[in-house]
Amino acid sequence: MPDARPETDALGRLFSGEQVGQRWNVPADTVRAWARRGRLPCVKLGTLIRFREEDLVAFLDRGAAEREPARAAVVELVGRMRARREAERGG
Repeated sequence: MPDARPETDALGRLFSGEQVGQRWNVPADTVRAWARRGRLPCVKLGTLIRFREEDLVAFLDRGAAEREPARAAVVELVGRMRARREAERGG
């Protein structure tokens, strides 16, 4: 079984795709695909790909910021739908 502890060097804490996938509950292949597409920064060590802790935090923060406008739009839409339904009921 692979060691679950992150590697540490001058780049800070480094995590494997498997470690990131386990933590985020996604397949490691998905994590590596995000890296190949440039969505998730990575560090290449020969044939190995590792992920810096600060890049993982930034990725999650960026994702939350991208979801917030969509969430606000959904909340607004639900509010309008409820208002329309109340108006149709005569309330």
